[in-house]
Amino acid sequence: MRETILVQKKKGYIDFKFCETISAGAGLILAAETERCRILRFRNNRPTLTGNYPKNPIIHQFLGELGFFKILDIGYKPLSFDSDEKSSTQFITMRTARRDQGQELNYVTEVFGTGSVQLDNEAKVSLYEGLLEAMNNVTAHAYPIKHQEAYNWTLPYQWWAAGYWDRERREIAVLIYDMGVGIPATLKQDGYFADIQQRLGLGNSDQDKIKLAMEIGKSRLQSSHRGHGMATLRHAINLVSDGSLLILSGMGRYYVSNKSEKTMALPSDINGTFIEWRIRDENMITWKFNDG
Repeated sequence: MRETILVQKKKGYIDFKFCETISAGAGLILAAETERCRILRFRNNRPTLTGNYPKNPIIHQFLGELGFFKILDIGYKPLSFDSDEKSSTQFITMRTARRDQGQELNYVTEVFGTGSVQLDNEAKVSLYEGLLEAMNNVTAHAYPIKHQEAYNWTLPYQWWAAGYWDRERREIAVLIYDMGVGIPATLKQDGYFADIQQRLGLGNSDQDKIKLAMEIGKSRLQSSHRGHGMATLRHAINLVSDGSLLILSGMGRYYVSNKSEKTMALPSDINGTFIEWRIRDENMITWKFNDG
């Protein structure tokens, strides 16, 4: 889509006719890319990218709640569901802004403090602080001047965030994505980093660089007011008995849970950084809806 719309300057059409499944993260990144293409490319005073509705009712529900159809400017009409068709997942409408817009992030986490789902306040605050750290990294590091030539088709300092809760899996999640150069490209290259890298036995792959950033607890050009830097991303997971943190950046994947830590290479560059927190902890989440 990026190549067709932004580079080749052609029209594009997103056809969901045969789409049967889409993850929350893929949906957020797709929404961000769609918004970027529609903002940056016009023909005859109209965006050159459009699309249709999914036939799958669960995907229709997901994209509608996320706000995707609003981006496409085709409206959203919730479908009527049979009880066995309706998704157990409720999505939080995507928020997006440029630079430091903490109130938008606060909206994402505050949803877990009212209504049907209530998250323990300490864990909720930690999730917000993690999102805030990710947003601060977008402002401070994701768009360095030396990479300015790579930003022709980006929305500098823009980030997109969303979340969801799933009543069957008893799970909540928050997600954030930006289109910057990625964590591996912004690590400070000095003796301190090199010493830690050597001591941990890490190489120069993108996944190793993400792990290095997490291990040393700070990323490039860390400012004193930003606390423990990227270590903040992990605080919410450390508070719960069942949670996980996923980071995709550049061509690297980093995953950590209460039980394991894993890294791997991605087949292609995701053109930015995607972060997802998931919490599944009965002692931390109060569910108030009627399962019957």
